[in-house]
Amino acid sequence: MLPVRKMFDASVLPAVIPAGYEIAAGYIGGDTPHVWTEQEWRRVSHLKRLPIWVYDPRSGNPDEDAVEAFLSLYRLGATVGAPLALDMETHVDKEYVIRFSSLIKWARLRCWVYGSADTVFGNPSADGFWVGDWTGTPHMHGGGVATQYARGNEYDSSVVEGWAYLHELWAGPIVTRSLPDRDHTVTGNCRPARTQTANVPHIRHLSERPDHEYRSSPRPGDSRASRPSPDRNRPDGAPLRYRRPDRPAA
Repeated sequence: MLPVRKMFDASVLPAVIPAGYEIAAGYIGGDTPHVWTEQEWRRVSHLKRLPIWVYDPRSGNPDEDAVEAFLSLYRLGATVGAPLALDMETHVDKEYVIRFSSLIKWARLRCWVYGSADTVFGNPSADGFWVGDWTGTPHMHGGGVATQYARGNEYDSSVVEGWAYLHELWAGPIVTRSLPDRDHTVTGNCRPARTQTANVPHIRHLSERPDHEYRSSPRPGDSRASRPSPDRNRPDGAPLRYRRPDRPAA
């Protein structure tokens, strides 16, 4: 069994990077007082990284939120297959989680669902649970891929499964990319409308991705491991770059 790895998450990156941690988790959008800047992400580029999107119960729209989350990661040069955390805190919203995580998988990313141990399991698991269970001692909560075990003034502490550290988390340099102005109009079929992002080289807007690309690549021990996967032959650290295949006939 692979050993667990330590991760810290912070609203604002501390002036001194915490010692003894191999993963940094920071915020890319949603209902958060601070979105990490490019400079903050660059300061933790030597660590593996977990971006966080915070659910907003007042105005959360899973289509709009998934597009914003994807574009934020594209700008930062995130890699294919990397997870982001959907921070639900104590909220349970099954329809939102299903829709948000489906669109994130459609973009060849993964979605971990974060929340308190008392409530998080009321949501769909998507690609795994990040469980808040604040005992003060590093431990893995049953059913989770990560467990937040302690809260602090500047940052909180978690442990992450070793296989997720090795095979899933975002690693490599921060390679920033720019996007033209865009309009996030949502069409009647609830998919984000095609916008000017379609003009960006090597990126297809989420609305152009066929339904068969919702699936994610298998994990170690997954029964799907023998099946073909669109991510199977991609090198580790491959950036979010897509060719547009012919769309399947309606």
